[in-house]
Amino acid sequence: MKSSYTLALIAVISLLFAFGFSFKQTVHKYLSNSRSPCDAPLISAGWTGAPGDGSCANSGCHSGGINNGPGVSYLLIGNGDNLYSPGTTYLISLGLEQTDIDKFGFQITNRSSDTDQFEGDNDLTDPLRTRLISGGKYVGTNACGSDADSTGQIAWEFEWTAPDQYEGEITFYANFIATNHNHSSSGDDTYELEVILAPDGVNSISEIDPEEIQIFPNPVIQYIDIPVICEDVDFWKYEIFDLSGKTRINGTASCKIDVGELAKGYYLLKLVKGENIRVKKFFKLDQ
Repeated sequence: MKSSYTLALIAVISLLFAFGFSFKQTVHKYLSNSRSPCDAPLISAGWTGAPGDGSCANSGCHSGGINNGPGVSYLLIGNGDNLYSPGTTYLISLGLEQTDIDKFGFQITNRSSDTDQFEGDNDLTDPLRTRLISGGKYVGTNACGSDADSTGQIAWEFEWTAPDQYEGEITFYANFIATNHNHSSSGDDTYELEVILAPDGVNSISEIDPEEIQIFPNPVIQYIDIPVICEDVDFWKYEIFDLSGKTRINGTASCKIDVGELAKGYYLLKLVKGENIRVKKFFKLDQ
């Protein structure tokens, strides 16, 4: 009889131990996969895909190849004409869109064709989400900068001032990641973009300050309003293209441009008047 009680006690203890172990593993798994805000790791410089740099896709920290995922990334420098003038400051906008992702990241730098090194100066416009790395030669996300603006999309901005003299063509290298944040290398996607800036050769002054051209609403559902060009619409042409570079709509600009036929996503609106070129990024919502 005593032996039966002993065996029963051992069985109960074994079940409790197994349940406790399973519960512990479940809790650990849940915590490991939780997506807390401002918890992204800080990545050192050198992961942009630039000459001499690595890439998140081939470092072992993220699986998959480069530009194989379903997401769409973009990199816009200044007004999008891909020219630079010595000493001029340009706003750099970049971002990534991928369905159901709420953790992203980026790192960017440049290389000059003349010096084979970084040129110019980077300055932060949003220090709560971006940071300077390696003495300012790189810009990347900080712990909070990886949290999606809304599920499936994110955007960042910073400023770059061109060097005081022409340094040949300057190529910007940007690396992006869309991560499921499961603390392993599986299930993530990596993207790379390059934008080459050529010397403009002249210091031209645009007829319309780029800050004066505003479009609204943004995000947009049906119509984009561009009030500043209403007085001379016959002189402005426009083109709307997606972030892969494919033209979606074009024509003579008016105070309102109908974008209702576009699918949801990021687009670039290019306005042209003679030699003046202005590019504005906008996000199209579903109707």
